[in-house]
Amino acid sequence: MEYLIEDLVEAWVVFKPEVLAGPVFSRVKVPLADFLGMSEADRITFLVSEVQRDLKLDLKSGATKFEKLLGAVGLDGPVDQHVRDALYEMQNIRNVWAHRGGVADRRLVEACPSLAFSEGEEVNIGTSEYGRYRHALVAYVGIVFNLCQKVCGLDPVAYDLPGLYGVVGGAASPAPM
Repeated sequence: MEYLIEDLVEAWVVFKPEVLAGPVFSRVKVPLADFLGMSEADRITFLVSEVQRDLKLDLKSGATKFEKLLGAVGLDGPVDQHVRDALYEMQNIRNVWAHRGGVADRRLVEACPSLAFSEGEEVNIGTSEYGRYRHALVAYVGIVFNLCQKVCGLDPVAYDLPGLYGVVGGAASPAPM
């Protein structure tokens, strides 16, 4: 998801270069000779990377990490709370698998108390959790796609993901999981 959002933001800068006039990009500092020596693609990658560093996105989790970067290019908007929660849990579980050998640490236990893991417990997820996380990823991509549609003056694309409480087009409906 991180690379998808980065690639989208880089493509958006090419598509709508006026976003470079925004306050986030104006704070980027680079030696002019280095910048001029880069290819156009490398310049854009560099700028987006520097914006991420300036926004301290490495310290953010879940949708919040992406919203700041998307907001820098005018693609910010509401994210359904069920999607937000699932992405946050998923990222925290991924971190435990990648950095703690799949064993719950204090950070996971405190960040995601609803998961009910104890410190030192092996972190596994079942089919329903996996499905919920998968639906959250698809829903988030749909939300971001619809933000692009909106900025371009196009109609949003409706979708229904019953695995996320009936999220439709980014707005929650009362349907149960």
